[in-house]
Formats: sequence, C-alpha cells, structure tokens
Amino acid sequence: MNEIERKFLVTSVPNIPILSRYTSERYLLESIEGTEERITHIGDQYYYELKRILSNTERTRDKREISEARFNKLRERAYGQLRRETFIIKKRPKVVIQVYKDEFDGLMRAEVEFDSQEEANNFQPSKWMGREITGLAIARDSTLARMTRGELLSSTEALWLTWE
Repeated sequence: MNEIERKFLVTSVPNIPILSRYTSERYLLESIEGTEERITHIGDQYYYELKRILSNTERTRDKREISEARFNKLRERAYGQLRRETFIIKKRPKVVIQVYKDEFDGLMRAEVEFDSQEEANNFQPSKWMGREITGLAIARDSTLARMTRGELLSSTEALWLTWE
C-alpha cells in the first residue's frame, strides 16, 4: 500500500471538532537505505510496520497486527522510542495531529494523507497549520527518535522560536 503524506508544524491544537483520539507508544527498529522498520502499541493492539521511502511525500507501507509477545521481543532491538497522542480531525483527506510526549514534549505535527500525488500537490493547508516540514528530519519518526531534545531544538530553531 502506498502512503502519500504532507506534514506541518502545529503550535497549538486547534479548537475544531475531533473525530477520535488515542495514545501510542512507538519503537524504531531499523532505518537504513530508505527503509524504516518499527512497532507500535495502541491500546491492546500491537503492530509491525515496514516502510520504504519513495520520495519526500510517498512511501510504501506494510502494516500488520502482531502479538504482545512478538512486540516485546522486537522491542529488545529498538534504537528509539516515541510516545504521542493522535487526534483524528478529518477522514478525507485524512488529517491528524500528533502531539509528542516525554523528551519531545511540545512538538506537534499535522499529517495529511492523500489518495494521489496530484491531490497532495493541490492541497491548501488550513490556517491553523504552521510551516510545512515534509521531507525534513523532524517529519519522520525514524530520524526524530535518534535526536536528543537539545538536537531537536537546535536543528529547528528557524522553524519555531516559541517551542520551550
């Protein structure tokens, strides 16, 4: 399955209806040569994902549910962990806000998923969406998980001056 996505910084969760929300715990297993491998825990479900980067906006994605035991075994080889709360704002195109916790507390991204590259190219961001970060290191969990909070702050200083 191909995934076409654009990402934007968000300074605060907008006062708009939220369709649903959930908290996830994600572990990054490997990220080499355009391939990202990760596992995610949401509620009582566990997932394994393998993504291949095709461009800044497009990736292939193989996602499948796994057992808790398999999740725990795979977690042993993780190089990074991210916890975040996800707010689903719209279904088509799918718009979510990711609010990061722990070391990345304060980082918020809007992610918009499209059915085609043409739809992505023609998308006009909502007024509450900040600067576009599609293709930057902070737009991918696999690179974000390798950063310290200090590295994140120094690498994104020009993008947001208000993040503490």
